[in-house]
Amino acid sequence: MNLWHIGRKTTTYKKIAINEPKIDSQVDNPALKEDVTKLDSVTKKSDTWWQNNRHDSLTKNELSIYKMVDTIVNMPLTRLYKNSITFLTTGVKDVGPIQLGPYYYLFSRNPVEGLRFRLTIGTPLTLTNLKLTTYAAYGLKDKRWKYGFNGLWIMKRVPRLTLNGHIIHDVNGTTDNTIQSAGLDNIFSAFFRKPHIHWKLAFIDEQQLQLFKEYKYGFSHKFSVRHKQYTPYHPLPHEGIFTDVNNQPSLSGSIFEAGVELRFAYRERFLEGRYVRRRLANKYPALNVAYYTGIKGILGSNYQYQKIRFSVTETANIPPLGVLSYSLFAGKYFGTLPYSFLEIHQGNEFMYYNRNAFEMMNNYEFISDQYAGFFLEHNIGGGLLNRVPLLKKLHIRQFWTAKGIIGTLSEDNKALNFNKGY
Repeated sequence: MNLWHIGRKTTTYKKIAINEPKIDSQVDNPALKEDVTKLDSVTKKSDTWWQNNRHDSLTKNELSIYKMVDTIVNMPLTRLYKNSITFLTTGVKDVGPIQLGPYYYLFSRNPVEGLRFRLTIGTPLTLTNLKLTTYAAYGLKDKRWKYGFNGLWIMKRVPRLTLNGHIIHDVNGTTDNTIQSAGLDNIFSAFFRKPHIHWKLAFIDEQQLQLFKEYKYGFSHKFSVRHKQYTPYHPLPHEGIFTDVNNQPSLSGSIFEAGVELRFAYRERFLEGRYVRRRLANKYPALNVAYYTGIKGILGSNYQYQKIRFSVTETANIPPLGVLSYSLFAGKYFGTLPYSFLEIHQGNEFMYYNRNAFEMMNNYEFISDQYAGFFLEHNIGGGLLNRVPLLKKLHIRQFWTAKGIIGTLSEDNKALNFNKGY
């Protein structure tokens, strides 16, 4: 018995204007072609509104389909499957007016804190334009409370306008640059950590605020201010490296910086989620230029410096060979700084792949104040494995990657950071 599924699409138009010059100019504008903008309010209209504003009334079959879909979606079994899959993949669960999780942050272990417990609470998914998250953590070994807060306010979606910030008072094991890596405070970190590599941890007090604004034709800018205090644990060095605002030796370093990042990505498209969005592949690269300046004397900062970063990134579809992604980047620091505030090229100390890290390096293995590098990743998809019957059913994907970087360190930064017992 064959089952046939027939789908039908109907497009209706009304209030059509003919022979309008301004319409022709918009239709012929290549920058605006294929742009479809969906207002946030479109999913919040009542049935009465649709009955009054729909171009044509629904047929009996269409009404039956609507009813059938609503019935399936609201079935207890359907809701159970949907909620279970959402919880397993996102790690969070809405409980009344709050959201609990992610569950994988509940406990972890590291040499400084020993066994660590963490509770994370956030706003529910029903708040589509505001996301607030806070957590508290406690280590049984150091017997010290830690906490954090993160907020995102989407003031406008098209073109995008957001305000976000965070506060961190916690032990941290990631390096300080623009590339993000997996955190250490999750139940999987200890299981997938590479053996025989020293933990390199520091206590971080950080506050940051960012304002992002996007314009038409792919241009955007981001303003940010940040204060950070960095206190390393053994075996990371501190003696003879950090000073306070009075130039006296200190166990920690503190900076205050402000900066702007400019971005241009012609005809950029996104797959938009509730709070975040993912860039879709196209044939035009994205250009980023960032400038930051460190200001001495604010909130205990004792370092004055400037730094610039530049990058070109692109993800392009190359059928039938899959997707090709690349990134070219460079940067330079002007000033003398402790190692923790220079460019620490990110390694990968875990056994799973991190596309933004150098897989054969460890964290804190290489630092520089002037650098240039590249990332290249080719996702082939199923490739040759799709031609093997049994392997094809496993949906295994293939890719290859190449990464490289070259950097130097000024004599002043060498003198400050080297030969200090590490």
